[in-house]
Amino acid sequence: MPGTKTDGTFSDKHFSEWFEKVKKLCIESGHLEVALVTIGKILIYTPPDPDGLWILSCVAEVLNAPEVDHMRDGFRVGSFNSRGVCDLDPSASSEKELAEQFRNKAEDLEQAGFYRFAVPLRSLAEEYDHEAERIIDEYQQGAKLPRSPKTSLNKPVFPGCRNWAGKPFTARTLPRILLVRNALIIRK
Repeated sequence: MPGTKTDGTFSDKHFSEWFEKVKKLCIESGHLEVALVTIGKILIYTPPDPDGLWILSCVAEVLNAPEVDHMRDGFRVGSFNSRGVCDLDPSASSEKELAEQFRNKAEDLEQAGFYRFAVPLRSLAEEYDHEAERIIDEYQQGAKLPRSPKTSLNKPVFPGCRNWAGKPFTARTLPRILLVRNALIIRK
């Protein structure tokens, strides 16, 4: 985590200096937007603040700045993706629990004055609320809940698409591409 010293403690000063240096370098190279998204994804691992907020206040302050929309987007995506693969249950209890957690985090941020940073967390809470409703509705209508597909690692996943060597993309050869809710994200 940027700002963590060798003894394991966190330094607001080191974090701020690191962030300003990264911003300067990325503005010069033309990569600020992608850097902010990536930083946002990393900041989901920020430890709690000693004063009781669930995230360090200095990090929340940076994420609340008006010019870092992309970093807040990265934080939102990182938070969503950190759930990983999960099984769905007919009561949607895990989605309801996640919605409540993100709603509580957003309220904590608002009480601390970080209103911009609270917006993506409220959005996550609403998304999990909708997901819970969808799961419950589908189950009540008799739909089978989706399960992870059992596919061969060597079966082509994008028929007709080939890698640089002319071989088809398979689950085994495609570790850097993720499909996340109908959005294609390419990891570098």
